[in-house]
Amino acid sequence: MLGQETNGAGGIFKAFRTIEAYKGIIKDMKDLCPNAWLINFTNPAGIVTEAIANELHWKKVIGLCNIPIGQKKLAAQILGQSEGDLSTRHIGLNHFHEVWDKYGENRTQVVLETLYGDLRDETPEAVKNITNLEFPIQLLRTIGMLPCDYHRYYFFGTRNVRGCFGTVSSG
Repeated sequence: MLGQETNGAGGIFKAFRTIEAYKGIIKDMKDLCPNAWLINFTNPAGIVTEAIANELHWKKVIGLCNIPIGQKKLAAQILGQSEGDLSTRHIGLNHFHEVWDKYGENRTQVVLETLYGDLRDETPEAVKNITNLEFPIQLLRTIGMLPCDYHRYYFFGTRNVRGCFGTVSSG
């Protein structure tokens, strides 16, 4: 079974441990700083942030993830534009995304083809703790959005488990 920090059994057990730790933090915040905002930068960010708001009843919470920042930086590099000239739209718990330029033109397809398709020079580098596996270009063209590195755990779970032990298959 996959035991990564955001997905599978590893993700859910990490969430359980982190939510348990937040119980004391939230209690202290209610007593010491009841008007403060809590910024959650732990994984799995979505599950933990939702638990803080809905189960621990702390509504002033923001969940952060660094994946969208990295995706925007990479898109800017590919398109030869500044990050400030691009906007991104992130969809779903683990961030499928689209890229738009300052003129309102959707540039997702260009970035997708550069990273995974016909315009590709080399395989894109994944997040450092993720085994780099290629996404089938036809899958991404069908979806019409760019994946984040964590999607490989949903689409290629078995390959990633084997990848943890250094024997990534091509199938």
